[in-house]
Amino acid sequence: MRRLAARLCFFALCAAACDSRACDAPPIGARTVSPLAQGMEPALAPPTALPPEPAAPPAAPRPRADASDVLVVTIDTARADHFGAYGSTTAHTPAFDALAAAGVRYERATTPTPLTGPAHTTLFTGRHPAVHGTEINSGPAPLLAGRERPTLLAQSFVAAGYRTAAFVASVILAPRVGLSAGFETYDAPTPAVREVAAQDRVEKALAWVDTAHDAPFFLWVHFMEPHAPHVAPPGSAADVEPYDAELTAADAALGALLAGLEARGRGRPLIVVVAGDHGEGLGDHVETEHGVFVYDDTLHVPLVLRASGRFDGGRVVATPVTLADLAPTLRALCGLPSIESDGVSLLALPAARDLFAQSLYPKVAFGWAPLFALQRGSFVYIDAPRPELYDLASDPRERRNVLAAQPTTARTLAAALSARRDELASGRLTGLQPAAHDVERAQLAALGYASATGSVPTVGPDPKVMIRDYEARRAAHRVDGLPPSVLPQQ
Repeated sequence: MRRLAARLCFFALCAAACDSRACDAPPIGARTVSPLAQGMEPALAPPTALPPEPAAPPAAPRPRADASDVLVVTIDTARADHFGAYGSTTAHTPAFDALAAAGVRYERATTPTPLTGPAHTTLFTGRHPAVHGTEINSGPAPLLAGRERPTLLAQSFVAAGYRTAAFVASVILAPRVGLSAGFETYDAPTPAVREVAAQDRVEKALAWVDTAHDAPFFLWVHFMEPHAPHVAPPGSAADVEPYDAELTAADAALGALLAGLEARGRGRPLIVVVAGDHGEGLGDHVETEHGVFVYDDTLHVPLVLRASGRFDGGRVVATPVTLADLAPTLRALCGLPSIESDGVSLLALPAARDLFAQSLYPKVAFGWAPLFALQRGSFVYIDAPRPELYDLASDPRERRNVLAAQPTTARTLAAALSARRDELASGRLTGLQPAAHDVERAQLAALGYASATGSVPTVGPDPKVMIRDYEARRAAHRVDGLPPSVLPQQ
């Protein structure tokens, strides 16, 4: 009877708390805590509002009505002085040369590092490898993985309502490198395939363009042909070097891509960027490929920008520029918000500035000294165990080290290079947790960036001394047909 009386009392209290329209009971499925479990008498729950109507999904961003399509083509291992537009007669590059005649060609474009993954990451972020953290082809430094990564161009374009896609030709640019963010489609070879032909990339890119319909697109297509091993494609002229024959094949693919886009008549202006990610040594400083040295052979890259109605055709810019300039340039051309960058917009190019380059490949791969370079005007200073100074105006192939003859210039550029290394190290450390900050600073010091008291000298054997043995081993592997297991991937 007492249990029944208690129940009747409880129901009476509930009835008193309800008006004639509805009872404010907790919604079904609400998580409540028993008052008895809290050590207090039962009490009525406070009135609960009805759940709001589900919010409508956010509207997809709408691009500007006059938005241009954007095409970025990168040609791997493209050495500038082997293109016709740069004065070469050894390779046949009519598509690139015609694009240069219709757009702006940058006479002195350089990469910040002679490696595929880091150079492309700089191109698409505007940040130097020391800051974005991808300094070798394996991807970003592990300690930087938890830090917010620099915004990629594709992320900015997709946020502005563009369709985005990338068709890359090498496993070196697989998603692990960190470039796929923002791309709705990111087509890359698998480790089992490693590399695909430029023509395949063109066909897939054009098929994707047909799916973009009326929306503007941001499209990246990457060609791998000039990269080692250099093997002339079938049908190449017998008197053409394999490297130049592969460059000609890449140029033919570029021509097919541009012709395919024109044939589609999309009715939008088209912005086209064609750039090399780095060059190729070809034995000019003993190095046959790339990755070790920071000479002009591997840093000087071709760069052409064509924007319909925005630039006079056939213009040549002699002022030195860097791949880090492309991200801010494309954002400015397309009206996207600007973000922090180590480059500048080519629409407002300063008359003079220092350009910095590096290669950690000698250190990471072989334990040799890393190499750092600073270009100011026509002079290039290279920080190595045996430092070097070259005047590109009188010695474009960097044959005569004038450090002893130009001691004042050497000291000035050495100081500027040291300061730049410290500045980049500070930028890299920004945003890291204290423990990771300390570990990363120690690793930077070991790589020759900075210590607690400033820059440290490059340490390890001078690559200039070691390169001949390295190339001899490479040659032995090629002759013997052995897998180059002792030779890290470039």
